[in-house]
Formats: sequence, structure tokens, C-alpha cells
Amino acid sequence: MEIRILGGLMKGKKLKTLRGRKTRPTSAKVRGALFDILGRSVEGTRFLDVFAGTGAIGIEALSRGAERLTVVEMARGSIKVITKNLETCGFQQQTEIIHFDASNALVMLNNRQQLFDIVFLDPPYGDPAGLETLNTIAKYPVQSPAAPVIYEHFHKNDPGQAFGKLMRTRLVRWGDTCLSFYARG
Repeated sequence: MEIRILGGLMKGKKLKTLRGRKTRPTSAKVRGALFDILGRSVEGTRFLDVFAGTGAIGIEALSRGAERLTVVEMARGSIKVITKNLETCGFQQQTEIIHFDASNALVMLNNRQQLFDIVFLDPPYGDPAGLETLNTIAKYPVQSPAAPVIYEHFHKNDPGQAFGKLMRTRLVRWGDTCLSFYARG
């Protein structure tokens, strides 16, 4: 599968992917729609990409003007691909890579009092770690008060309306993929 940056400074730049089926990159259609929804609100933000896979979502955010990117990824192969993709785009200095499981990384970021303007979660479809991360963010917020928490999921695996003070504000669907937008209530 080929992944290219869709907009911004690095538009058209080709990114490396992982071999096999372990990683399911967000499709270009869904990435494009996500960034159409976010629009210019990405500019100047601190963006958090959890379950980053190839890093395409976070790198797209940097290409479109995000100031800083933090990626969280547990898989060693994914970390190598993310590192290579950041080098390809020249975004290494703007990025922190956290090689840790998602929930523990979120607790660590909360303990550091790091707040993000946009949080994107793309766990493997059907993996209970995805819902665990929403619960973790509800208990240990890492997002600024008005920041969206965006959760990508399979349309048949609706994560739910609320996680503690996180309330779903929007649900959009493209084919089998949904994005649930949450905000602190």
C-alpha cells in the first residue's frame, strides 16, 4: 500500500509502510476527510498520535502546520518506519517518539503535565487497548480543555458516547471506518 502526504508543505511526499497486515494505515480518503474537518485548526498545534503505525496522521498534521508532534507506538517495526518517514520529511526535530504501550504512555504524559491541542487514537480494530486508552484519557487528561480526542474505529465497534468526562460530540463514517470526536464535558 502506498501512502502519500495529502496536503501542506510535504504534499505528495511518499511515506514508507510496514509489510504484512499487522498495521492498517488510515486510508487517504479518511485522512483527507479528517484534515478537511480539522481545517486550519491544525496550524500551530501540539498533535498527539497514539497507535501511530506508520506515523502518517501525525506527519500529515506537521505538513499542514502543526508545531509539535508526539507519537506513541509499541511495535518496534513501526518505530523504525516512523523514524524513516520523519527523516524523509525533515520533521525529526519537531517530533517526540514514545516507544511504549498507549495507556502507560498517556499516564506518563499526564504526569509530565503535557497537554495537546489534538489527540488522535487509531488502535487496531477490535483491540480492547483502544477503549482502555479512552478510559485512560478520561482519568489522566492529556488534551487542552477545548481539544478534540479523535478515535478511529470499525463501524461495527462503536466505542460509546462517554468515557468519564469525555463526551462524544460527533461521529462520521466513510465506508467501514468511523471517526468519533470526543471533548471534555
